[in-house]
Amino acid sequence: MGDQLERFIQTNREEFDSELPSENVWRSIHQGQTKAGRWLGLWKVAAVVLLMSTVYLVVERQLDSTSSRDVAIDSEFKQVEQYYTQLISQKKSEISTYGQTNLSREFILEIERLDQLYAQLKQTYARQNSSDLISDMMIKNLQLRIEILNKQVQILKELKNKENETNTSVEI
Repeated sequence: MGDQLERFIQTNREEFDSELPSENVWRSIHQGQTKAGRWLGLWKVAAVVLLMSTVYLVVERQLDSTSSRDVAIDSEFKQVEQYYTQLISQKKSEISTYGQTNLSREFILEIERLDQLYAQLKQTYARQNSSDLISDMMIKNLQLRIEILNKQVQILKELKNKENETNTSVEI
């Protein structure tokens, strides 16, 4: 069947080429192409809008989860810092009840050095946006200060007890 059609077209080729389609045919073809092109353009715009909104939402969620995690870590660290600073101030006030001695001045100097180091760590912590390593170092600094203050309180208590023992032995 294909061969007969092909032969028919070849033998009547001149008749096919002599005929031109009417203006209406060309107009309907052109309208069909512009409608298809318009729909294709709309689909392209819709795809770009969908892609951009998806990327925006993903980035927004990622930033929100990161910032909320940072806020939670910051809040948790501030609670720990507040707890230790409260302990330190309690120990300092307890030490002040014993009065000033050479030993207590030395302890105070050591605590002041640790305070300066802590201030430097805090500046670094702020610059590096809540680094875990820096926060751990800051907590260790606070713990070390509490440990030193506890030792100082213990030594001052022992000294006070020895003074009381010598005073009671002298009175008798």
